[in-house]
Formats: sequence, C-alpha cells, structure tokens
Amino acid sequence: MNYSNLISSFVTLNRIDEAKAVAQDAQSKKLDSGYLRITLYQIAFLRNDKAAMATHVAWAMGKPGIEDVFLAMEADTTAYGGQLRKAQDFTRQAAANLAHEGAGARCG
Repeated sequence: MNYSNLISSFVTLNRIDEAKAVAQDAQSKKLDSGYLRITLYQIAFLRNDKAAMATHVAWAMGKPGIEDVFLAMEADTTAYGGQLRKAQDFTRQAAANLAHEGAGARCG
C-alpha cells in the first residue's frame, strides 16, 4: 500500500510522470493490489488512455471487494464522457455487486 500512497500523492500534485514511474517500479517488483490498480486507473484516466483503463477494469472483474470499486470508477469515467445512461448501468452494477459482497475485504 505504500507504493499506492506515494503514487496517489504524485497524482494529487499533478506529477503524473513520477506517479507512473513509481507504479512501474512497483510492478517490476511483482507488486499488485487493488490499491495499486486504482492509482494506475487514475493515471490512465488523466492520460486519456482508454486501453489501460480497460485493462485495469478487466483485472478487477470477479474480484470481490474491488470489482465494485472499478465499476464505480468506470461509471464516473463514462459520465465524464457524457454517456449518462451507460454510467447509470455501471453504477447499478457496482451497487449490486457491493450489496452481494456484503462487508467483505476491500481493495486487497
């Protein structure tokens, strides 16, 4: 989670290249988690890298405790792009997954 915190800090400071470098360092060390993937999705969003966003969403699918987070981010991204009906669908799916999961582990 420390890598994710550092990456998030760089993203917040609009230091996207440094955030990406830290993320690549984490991945080169075979580190992976929901937290890291969330920050990677955010970097991809800021770079308008739809393929990378799709890769991170696909990674999260079927993973309890994180799938709903990515569906919610996908809803936000879709709404930002003006596709409100599609965003509603992602939001409904995220809510349904969250309700189904109950109080399970988050972002592991």
